Amino acid sequence: MSLFDFAFGLSAVILGLGLAELASRFQQLVFAGRRVKWAPEPVLLAAIVFLVILVVWLTSWRDHEIREITVGQVALQVAAILLPYMVAAAVFPHTPTEGPVDLHRYYDANRRVLLGALLVGQVLNWAMGLSRAAPKITAAGDWPHPLVASFPYYSVIPYALLMFIRWRWVNVLGLLFVLAVFLPRAVAARIAV
Repeated sequence: MSLFDFAFGLSAVILGLGLAELASRFQQLVFAGRRVKWAPEPVLLAAIVFLVILVVWLTSWRDHEIREITVGQVALQVAAILLPYMVAAAVFPHTPTEGPVDLHRYYDANRRVLLGALLVGQVLNWAMGLSRAAPKITAAGDWPHPLVASFPYYSVIPYALLMFIRWRWVNVLGLLFVLAVFLPRAVAARIAV
């Protein structure tokens, strides 16, 4: 077993549990049938989280040649992975056995936590990417370009705005924007041996 296999094992479990939780909650809603009042916001957010988990898992391969790892690095990596897991586990409500389920009301009540977790996860992933690039950046004057060029504006800014703007049309358009920008990036993610 390589160091990568050992270190990534925990991450793979967390990511897999996130997908399983997302699928389980969605399945409960589908089987609740007419009791569910559907809304586009949590469905769009679930699609974003699904893609985030897949991209995080796929891009973890870039660390396959690591020779050492610290507790701090593992802690940051696990924190960055736990955040999308938490959103995946909470993007849809637990479906009660009786009574109506209003997905818009649920989203509106929890959007700050859900979007805030994704925002912090994006910033953590960005910071970890910069730390990987740090050995290649030799002069202080070389930092502004990587800082600005790699920052995930397409998601961080909409997440921050949607945390505080309650208008439904703004939330739907903001989530559609993130999905439209992120989907081509997600589809383009590849690994090579």
